[in-house]
Amino acid sequence: EASDEAGDSRSRSSILLSSSAHERFTTTDDEATEVASAILERAPSFELGQVTTATAAETRVVAWVNRSGRKGREQAFVLAHHDGRAVLAKSHEAFLDPTLPPELAELLAACMPRRPKKAFEWESLRAQFDRAMVHAGEIELPKQWLRRSTSTSLLQHAMRDSMHVHVSSRLSDVGRIVFEGPVLRCVWETHWSEEWVVLVESNSPVVGRVVFILFYASHSRHPAIVLASSHVMQLCDLAAGATPFSACFPALEVEKKSHVLTLGFPSLASRARFVEYVRRGMPPRASDVDEDLVSRAALNDLLLTSDLGTLVAAAECNRWGHQKRTVLNARRIVFDSAVLSEQVQTSAATPRSPSSPRRSTSFLRAASNSSILGRRRSLHGATNGSIHHEFNCFKSGGLVSAAAAQRGINTDVSNSNGTEDLLQLRKSLEGKTSLKPWELSATLLRAALQLNATSTLAEQARFFDRAADLRKIDLFTWAQVMTEEERFCFFINLYHALRIHARVLVGQPSSILGWVSFGARISYAVGSGAHAMVFSLAEIEHCVLRKPMSSARTLVSTSYPSTQFTRLVELTQPEPRLNFCLNYGTKSCSSQVVVFHSPSKIDKTLDFAAADFLERLLKIDMAKGIVAIPKICYWYARDFVPDLKEPSLKALGREVIEYVGDSQEEQISRLISYPEIHFRVRSFKWKCLGQQQELVTM
Repeated sequence: EASDEAGDSRSRSSILLSSSAHERFTTTDDEATEVASAILERAPSFELGQVTTATAAETRVVAWVNRSGRKGREQAFVLAHHDGRAVLAKSHEAFLDPTLPPELAELLAACMPRRPKKAFEWESLRAQFDRAMVHAGEIELPKQWLRRSTSTSLLQHAMRDSMHVHVSSRLSDVGRIVFEGPVLRCVWETHWSEEWVVLVESNSPVVGRVVFILFYASHSRHPAIVLASSHVMQLCDLAAGATPFSACFPALEVEKKSHVLTLGFPSLASRARFVEYVRRGMPPRASDVDEDLVSRAALNDLLLTSDLGTLVAAAECNRWGHQKRTVLNARRIVFDSAVLSEQVQTSAATPRSPSSPRRSTSFLRAASNSSILGRRRSLHGATNGSIHHEFNCFKSGGLVSAAAAQRGINTDVSNSNGTEDLLQLRKSLEGKTSLKPWELSATLLRAALQLNATSTLAEQARFFDRAADLRKIDLFTWAQVMTEEERFCFFINLYHALRIHARVLVGQPSSILGWVSFGARISYAVGSGAHAMVFSLAEIEHCVLRKPMSSARTLVSTSYPSTQFTRLVELTQPEPRLNFCLNYGTKSCSSQVVVFHSPSKIDKTLDFAAADFLERLLKIDMAKGIVAIPKICYWYARDFVPDLKEPSLKALGREVIEYVGDSQEEQISRLISYPEIHFRVRSFKWKCLGQQQELVTM
């Protein structure tokens, strides 16, 4: 925990809950003003400067925002000077301004064949505009294009009517409005929403003083988010530079169990007063936060119609273009400068031929397969997924996927870096982080296995934040240099952590049909910015870990199409022992989960996991000469007997018993001497197990 907190750059000196927080219940408005003034005296200055000259390379398209327009809600792109002194909001039409230099105008026009409609299309267009500005280099932008005005500024609305927000008069039945004003709310790291925030203070005989926080989108009559202060664990002010434009708009984190809201305010005074009023209704200690307290009180149905968790999940679905995705590690927005800078550019290597035969032996027992160069994935053809397919850039006389264009990928597969370049790239990546991807996934899995029914709110929140740390991994670049063993360790740990995370939040299905929907929907996001990727449970299992292996012999198809993300990280060598390691958390799986923490010890770990699995689930009847093998082995029989198209039960059974451990070896040796051995298949029980235990093998 100390290590995690040491790397946290958030400044919590002035706004964190203190032991004397109970005194706020007697705070008056005059005292609130005095406290806000004291905070302002200690805080750094935030200035929104004016830039009159700038080149295209000095101006970054850092985000896009939903804001109030003349005819309704509109989208605008946020341009920031590289030193953070200026922020401008430009509509997409402004990037087609004829006054722009011809070379820059041509680059920008090529990014937008038509107007975007969906959230992921706007995100893709933002990334392409940003890349175009970088490629434009030292082209100087027109002065009038850089001039700040009311139409190009953010948080300029002083009245709710100017944002066309209607606040219901029914709020007076709940309490009194103590604060309201414009605010920027972060949807994800490059997408913000300009909204109107209202604080309603209420006194209830059931829960005492509660402050309700209501966020209204422009041109709306109902709040998009309603949050009670009794659900807030703590408030943290963010230092300048923590968000894309926090140097101009003071930022704040509002932390609750399920999510952390990141907000931007027009001034320090506005942020200070917001903080003081919210603190009035917060519990004295973070451990006293009760998510159900306000629901039990039922103060007013009007204030209980918004579910922040549902809203966050919907935003993540819109971001990735998958309407049925539930991204679980979205509690905290991660602004990682190393990832968002998008400065690491790599070239694609020669692709593995799709017609080349796959080896039937274990990838750990195959010879000459540890070269980093030999494990690189081609990016050619890996960018034709469903995320960035709407917008294309012209390059070399042809159309190139926007994902490749925004990342600066060389799509000419004939150009490949040498081993020396890859080793240098790996050294650079290792120097940027204290934990490698497979080490972080092992740490996350250990934390997940420690969760139980008695876990405190702080322990759950700490685990959710560790899951959010996956967004700090630049997996897109790591995929170029990770070995097969490292890739295996990372994704099998990630799979189990994601499944346990889902069990804690949404529960676990108890049928094979439920698992099909569950596996396709539950997801983790890895990385951020243009290097962000998203993986579901089904994609991790079938498109990454089982990619070089056989399909299941089940009534329900387990064939999932590869995505632009899984093609970069899929395994190439089959490993039959994977069937013993994947734990679905059902009664037909082991009661323990193996943590793969060291790629160098993976072979020993796999042998141990196989022996433990068979000891629990392989049933031997010595009297009748019957061996009952687990159903999972029957489903994936061709993993064990790859030479036969339809392996017989006898051939499968003889291969499976080769993996038993010392505790069953004597029984198997005696059984082999029998004139005839009968093999049976055990049924698979989908009922969920209880709390699982951690098993770390050395």
